[in-house]
Amino acid sequence: MKKTRAYVILTLAILLILSVGVLAGKNVIDSNAVQHAVSVQETEHAAVTLSQSGLPAGRTLEVTVLPEHGYRTAFVWMEDAASNRITMTEEKEQTYQAVMPDSDVTVFVTVLPQGSFGIRCDCSDPEITVTAEPSAAAPGEDVRLTVQLPEEKRVQSVECTPAEMNLYTVRGSGVYTFTMPEEDVTVQLSAGPRVFSDVESTWYENYVYAAVDRGYMTGTGSGVFQPDEPVTRAQAVQALYAMAGYPETELRELYTDIPAGTWYAKATVWAADQDILNGFEDNTFRPDLPITRQQMATAIHRYASHVMGMDATDRSSLSGFADRDSVAGYASASVKWAVSQGILDGITPDLLEPEGLVPRSQLAVMLLALNGERPSQQVVSQAAQAEEEPEVTALPSEDLEDVKDNAWYLDGVNFTVSHGYMNPVGEHVFMPKGLVTRQQATRILYALDGKPEVTGTVSFADLTGREGYTDAVIWATQHGFITGYYDATFRPDAVITRQQFVAMLYKYAFYKGYDLTASVELDQFDDGGDVVPYAVEPMRWAATHQIVQGSHGILGPAEQLTRAQVACMIHTFGVYRNEDG
Repeated sequence: MKKTRAYVILTLAILLILSVGVLAGKNVIDSNAVQHAVSVQETEHAAVTLSQSGLPAGRTLEVTVLPEHGYRTAFVWMEDAASNRITMTEEKEQTYQAVMPDSDVTVFVTVLPQGSFGIRCDCSDPEITVTAEPSAAAPGEDVRLTVQLPEEKRVQSVECTPAEMNLYTVRGSGVYTFTMPEEDVTVQLSAGPRVFSDVESTWYENYVYAAVDRGYMTGTGSGVFQPDEPVTRAQAVQALYAMAGYPETELRELYTDIPAGTWYAKATVWAADQDILNGFEDNTFRPDLPITRQQMATAIHRYASHVMGMDATDRSSLSGFADRDSVAGYASASVKWAVSQGILDGITPDLLEPEGLVPRSQLAVMLLALNGERPSQQVVSQAAQAEEEPEVTALPSEDLEDVKDNAWYLDGVNFTVSHGYMNPVGEHVFMPKGLVTRQQATRILYALDGKPEVTGTVSFADLTGREGYTDAVIWATQHGFITGYYDATFRPDAVITRQQFVAMLYKYAFYKGYDLTASVELDQFDDGGDVVPYAVEPMRWAATHQIVQGSHGILGPAEQLTRAQVACMIHTFGVYRNEDG
């Protein structure tokens, strides 16, 4: 009986010892386990003590930090032998814990004066460095982060703690700023290949990357840009503020719906001070309200004038757009200017849609266009042989059923068809009232030059490189006779206007070294003031040499060009350059 009681007591004692070990946590150390050394980086203004100087992997390390009077603990972390950072959490006052990795570790502690808060930057990629200036700041102070990374990589996401704090980029890639909150800040940065998964192989891909690289815009996190999302008023002013280089702005409460700490607060104050984009009558800014095309054009127009000092006068009649009368009065001059500068274009050749929303991809294009930048686009491969342009035998006008002997365009048709500059559209049809498209205009000029051999490929999103007019487009764009649109398209079937074709012909004449004398003034025509700036000299030259002639004092510069009209223009141009008509 006594022996049984002894065994029971012994068993209970063993269980008690084991339970104490369990309650003590994971730090009951197996003497046979590999011990990893723990060291502490020297820390000023604080005493740092360790629960153990060595632990096996999987055990919990405790660190106690006792700052000097007037100082506080900001960050405590440890790094393994490969410099991977492991955050230590504060389990109780002044005591921090983390699980040991399978490696020796070094403990780091950041201690700051009371009232000052720290910035810690984490990045898992050893090729990337992030520095904060200053490394500690008082609440409300501006902090600047500089990211240095290899050229082939880009920042994909930046996450902050506290989560409600926002970074914004400064002109130039890799620089961010934020306003210091009343707590320590941790910035976690991830980087990867220079790719947004949702802009790959799109016509706006290079525009988006250029806008991001210049610091005008940022991705929306996790490697995406969200190109189709509408731009909000807050995003619009922030992009222009970034484009201006974040000029010094006194932050003040200007709108009732914008707290001082929001990421776009300074931008809204700056935009109001510069009269670029203002709030509403109820003293709100409505930052999340999507911005319309005419509103964005107005903001950019004012930015160009007030910030860039550009000549931002009204330069376009909008006569080519069927919905031109729907442009609001306040935006009329801005929209006309933006269209003339190639900053705003129609959603179709004849629709402007001023009340339409602005997707993020389009804002990137507009911002670059404002700076006169048009990034190179992906070149469409010419894997397949271009289809042969059909050879059509030149026919005399009497064999063309729709060309009468007394037609005013008779000589023009005979001249262009007999020289091969224009072809009938059918066996016995010329279609004089048919409209001339952009691709047809390039074919005519290309034929006028004798169809020289070309090298290169097309670089437009809406051309495959296998069209029958591919060589003509390559030739015309290489010489600058015609260009594509802001969205990297050529729009081959868009109808060309009289002034657009005259501008092409003028550039061709310059290229050939022909006489560019211009003595006619456009003010003798009732609509001479409607000629867009780039076409003024070409139209004066064309009128001087009677390549275009007004009818009853009307030039009709924005009128769509017919085949009969272009035939006569080419005929007169041929005589002008001493061809046998």
